[in-house]
Amino acid sequence: MKSLKELGIGICLGGSLALTGCGQETVAPSLVELNCPEIQGAEALLTREGVDLIVFGEIHGAKEPPQFVADMICASLKTGQSTVLALEYPYGQQGDLDEYLNNADETLAARILLSKKFWTREWQDGRTSQAMFDLIKQIKSYYVLGYDVRLHAYQPWDISTTEGYDKLSRSEQGQAYEKKMAKNLWSAVGDNKVIALVGNLHAKRGAYPYESKSYDLMAKHLPIDAVVTVNVQHFGGTAWNCRGETPNMCKVYKSGASRGKDKKSSQIFRKNGEPIRLKAVHMHFENENGYDGVYNIVTFTSSSPAHTLITD
Repeated sequence: MKSLKELGIGICLGGSLALTGCGQETVAPSLVELNCPEIQGAEALLTREGVDLIVFGEIHGAKEPPQFVADMICASLKTGQSTVLALEYPYGQQGDLDEYLNNADETLAARILLSKKFWTREWQDGRTSQAMFDLIKQIKSYYVLGYDVRLHAYQPWDISTTEGYDKLSRSEQGQAYEKKMAKNLWSAVGDNKVIALVGNLHAKRGAYPYESKSYDLMAKHLPIDAVVTVNVQHFGGTAWNCRGETPNMCKVYKSGASRGKDKKSSQIFRKNGEPIRLKAVHMHFENENGYDGVYNIVTFTSSSPAHTLITD
């Protein structure tokens, strides 16, 4: 387990990222060039004309999807675009995320953020994993260097307080939730390139069958011409998430390989039946099973709740 001392990214009080400690030798933001891990297909997607929002569907509680998205943010910044990382966090947490970004004392900033109610809640569904905190921390490293990047929380945390909500059927409540989430996410666009990470069900342009009536998922409520949805492609692994009605059902689970209904997606990153270990994003010629493309993480590994880091 990492301690808080190991969480630091060398941020000095002067507001720049120290490469040789917090002495006088710091790197001016304008001189720092990002060295981004290569992702095949990333540049073509990030510079695709008319696309303002890229939605990455993930498996909650796994290390690899947040890592992949961190690398996509890096690639986006390298193209010179103002970039927003949108997270499936209650939008009431926006102030906490902003506070973390602007606190130069990384150890203190981490302790404050990871002590917040959302991060310490009993229902640990994987959205506040150590990998997610590492993603947020990586965004902060770019922010401190002077890159035009920020965080955006868009989950509609207070929708149940809406007048008349309690009179809606469960499917109507689901519909209201997905529409509100889409609206909150789209509000981040403006002049920015927005990269969103969300549970892959919400990223699907389709409907969710609930009881006797289905409802449209978040991606279905987003402008189709300006949005690309990408699903995670993997060959199995473990993830920390919730698969039950009580918090004790939130733990590490095993999952098999992903595969599309027509199995096209599952073959893209295979050769002779074996996984291709390639960091890549692949766009379909047409929408397949509710997604515009897939991204390859090969296998995935579980990431435990981040709040455990502050117990050291």
